[in-house]
Amino acid sequence: MAGDDDYVPHTKTRALVDDLLENKKLSMANPTEPTYKSVVFSGWTSHLDLIQRALDSVGITYTRLDGKMSRTARTAAMDAFRDDPSVQVILVSIMAGGLGLNLTTGNTVYVMEPQFNPAAEAQAVDRVHRLGQKREVKTVRYIMRNSFEERMLNLQDKKTKLANLSLDDRDKTRVMDRAEATKQRLMDLRSLFR
Repeated sequence: MAGDDDYVPHTKTRALVDDLLENKKLSMANPTEPTYKSVVFSGWTSHLDLIQRALDSVGITYTRLDGKMSRTARTAAMDAFRDDPSVQVILVSIMAGGLGLNLTTGNTVYVMEPQFNPAAEAQAVDRVHRLGQKREVKTVRYIMRNSFEERMLNLQDKKTKLANLSLDDRDKTRVMDRAEATKQRLMDLRSLFR
């Protein structure tokens, strides 16, 4: 097994680190303003582990929030992100970044990969776009070109349009039954692997 010195971050993580280093420069150039803080979302805790290694290697201070943490550890992570100006980044698993979190201390959101459920991704990003946000929020989604992820984006778009259509079409009384819903999910999954 290669040591930490041999670790080379993959393309997305390198792009993320470059962006976070730029944010760090902005904070250092504007010491009278609040620190530029970033929220990094991933659906995979193993991906967050790799990002941590990359952040450690360049000296970016971070905290982390994921579903394996105790309530006390989660509270400590949130407090550090909110109150400690040296903590520039919070790494959050999508599943832990759902309801009830207030991440308005952050002003840049990074989504490391698209999620099968676009609502889960949107809900996580909404934790930064909440009442109390004092800065403009920038959201960056990392998508590998010519990859499975592009098909996932297409599927997200179809799901969002379908959800919006059903919300906008209140006059129609027809509701998709369970069999139709199952068939649609299978068709969606098949479309990812074409």
